[in-house]
Amino acid sequence: MEDERNQGADSAMSIESLPDGAGPLELVGELQRGKRLYIYYRDTKGGCWYSNMIQTENGYVTEEEYIFGKKRRER
Repeated sequence: MEDERNQGADSAMSIESLPDGAGPLELVGELQRGKRLYIYYRDTKGGCWYSNMIQTENGYVTEEEYIFGKKRRER
């Protein structure tokens, strides 16, 4: 599985670019690089996708939350 993750790391696209109606994703695995955790998925057509989280002293947060801070709930 490690080889599949490393190979997918080179060709994977951000899950934020996933088109509408892409279908279900299958979790392939995770890969830790420094404080960044990459989570890899495969779609039904064999495409590779990833999302990532950043490790902080309070646990893992999304990259967006790491950069911009916690989202405030709108009223």
